[in-house]
Amino acid sequence: MSKSALVTGGTRGIGAGIAVAMRDAGYDVAVNYNSDDAVAADCPYEVEYRIRRRNGETRWVWERGQAVAGEAAHLESFVTDVSERRRTVDALAVSEARCRSLMDHTRETIVLLDLAVPIDVSLPVEDQVRRFAAEARVTACNDAAARILGTDEARVGRRLREVGAGLLDNDHLARFVAAGYELRDDLVADGQRWFLRTTAGVVEAGRLVRAAITQTEVTRLREQETQIRLLAASVEQAGEIVIITDTQPTILYTNPAFEAITGYGRAEALGRNPSLLSGTHDMAFVRELWKTLRAGHTWQGRIVSRRKDGSPFTKDGTITPVRDDRGRVVNYVAVMRDVTRELEVEARSQEAQRMESLGALAGGVAHDLNNMLAPVLLESDRLLTDLAGGDPRHERLRNIHDSALKARDLVRQLLLFGRRSTTDLTRLDLVAVVRGLERLLRTSLRDGVHLSLGVLEEPLPVRGDRGQLEQVAMNLVLNAQDAMPEGGRVRVLLARGQADADADLVTPAVAGDCVVLTVEDTGTGMDEATRQRIFEPFFSTKGSNGTGLGLATTYSVIAAHGGAIGVASTRGTGTCFRVYLPLCAGDARTMPAAEAPPVPADTQATGGRRILVVEDDEDIRGVVTRVLQDFGYRTLAAGSVAAAAAAIAAGQIVPDLVLTDLVLPDGTGRDVAAQTAGLQPAPRLLFMSGHGRDEALESGILRAADPLLTKPFTARELLSQVADALAR
Repeated sequence: MSKSALVTGGTRGIGAGIAVAMRDAGYDVAVNYNSDDAVAADCPYEVEYRIRRRNGETRWVWERGQAVAGEAAHLESFVTDVSERRRTVDALAVSEARCRSLMDHTRETIVLLDLAVPIDVSLPVEDQVRRFAAEARVTACNDAAARILGTDEARVGRRLREVGAGLLDNDHLARFVAAGYELRDDLVADGQRWFLRTTAGVVEAGRLVRAAITQTEVTRLREQETQIRLLAASVEQAGEIVIITDTQPTILYTNPAFEAITGYGRAEALGRNPSLLSGTHDMAFVRELWKTLRAGHTWQGRIVSRRKDGSPFTKDGTITPVRDDRGRVVNYVAVMRDVTRELEVEARSQEAQRMESLGALAGGVAHDLNNMLAPVLLESDRLLTDLAGGDPRHERLRNIHDSALKARDLVRQLLLFGRRSTTDLTRLDLVAVVRGLERLLRTSLRDGVHLSLGVLEEPLPVRGDRGQLEQVAMNLVLNAQDAMPEGGRVRVLLARGQADADADLVTPAVAGDCVVLTVEDTGTGMDEATRQRIFEPFFSTKGSNGTGLGLATTYSVIAAHGGAIGVASTRGTGTCFRVYLPLCAGDARTMPAAEAPPVPADTQATGGRRILVVEDDEDIRGVVTRVLQDFGYRTLAAGSVAAAAAAIAAGQIVPDLVLTDLVLPDGTGRDVAAQTAGLQPAPRLLFMSGHGRDEALESGILRAADPLLTKPFTARELLSQVADALAR
């Protein structure tokens, strides 16, 4: 018996709506099922298949039947319409396929877990963690989970600890349980990789029955966050000013260095235009800056701005356009470095180098002038001695002699400026020096210029050359007088202080405690351009009445003493000079002036002593020889080392004293002294030089114990030094 016959023959179990058996109509009935086989086997069967109703509609039916054997063998079955259930099942299958596709194509790891034995949530956390690790089974996972855990469909249904124990470590499980079975965005590390993990559980009737795990790899984001934090910390802690603006420009961000340097707090600056720092630049400068930025280029240069307190400062830096993903400029970032202090130091260094160069030039000129002045002074001395006081030529000669002395003083200022004069630093009390100079200062000032002296009663010890420091004080006071043509007041003050805090220094600062010599006047003052040049040699505001060496010499003397000098002045309000000298520890004492050795009055006082004069300049050699002979010395003159050696070898002279120039065409004065070796008694040695003692010592020719006669010198100075050398 065929199934179709049973169906169409009106046998039991066929519904009224069935028009034609699906098998007879060519429809696909249940695959791998044959009703004849069921009848032959005398066993029950179940099958789903499609049928077509008389109205043409296709329906799904479920049939359950049993073959009945015997003479009237037949098939008894029960058929019911399951079309709605079938559509629901098909829809669920489609939905599951879509979900599966989404899971497999997402980057996130997704693992679904069931608990083989639900966990009582009232158990201690440790017990819950242990049971979860043992009972959690994988019910589903996506491709991302399979790649990370090595999990595939064949492992679904197995315990999590068998297929991916590292996914849920005990620490994470403990946090998951403690958080009430919902732990979101838990950052976890796996070697060099970082993940953001969320674990959620389902609790039913007080028992945890299933859970889901999702995690996203955030290693790259973590690295980017680290870089951003590093960048932010670097900007916040940078010593340079950092400003970020929009394109208006409105300030959106400033770093702490901005506040430290400008004085404006961040809250004061945000929302404002950077022009709040506007300095001395004109509109042409501003237009050129914005022209560069609006063209999309980086601007680089130097800007002079003003702090909140109005003080100017200079900064070097760049302003760079910041573009978005589409290449549009959306912000500007400025990075600026305060170079105010550097520029001040650089300017002082350049000034010191320039002064050093000019000093070297002045020292060289002074040496040549000394040699020229030496015979003038010596010859005028001799002639003044020869001429009677009533001789009309005596006064003229006196004028020549005085002019030569003034010229010598000028040369000595040149040597001081060039730091080539002798600087005899001894321990002295600057208070005593200034008080001892007070009378001379007062008598040097003209009527209408009043001097006031304010000094401490306590000693202020320094190491210095008394004569040079007196000259510094005199130069500053006389300079103040010249700045007050209509009269005024000069104040000289002495106190303790420090140079570091002086913003008006023109030399490098001196560290530590100092003695501060202040000279103030109520004169005309000066503008900044003049203030910058007053220490230049030969620069003078007095026209033909000034040499331009007073302040230049002061500068050099202070530098030679290891001190510093500052000057503050405003046009119409006067000028203030401050000299800083390092303060010595201990009690101060002044060094008594050495008494000048007596000058021989006649030939008997000289005893006919023999002197070898070695000098390459013929004029100086001649006049020195004549002056010595006039006072009873027996002399022999030579113009070179060789000539002196020949005279000694020939026995022309056995000198008691060798008076020699320091530098000669064929050697040095030391070479001349070597020619006298073996003579008994050994002659004394006296050097002459147009250079100062410091430079002579630096040359290595002069030794510390050697006497030196500095050119130009008067006859009295020559005779005093000679007598002193012979008396040694």
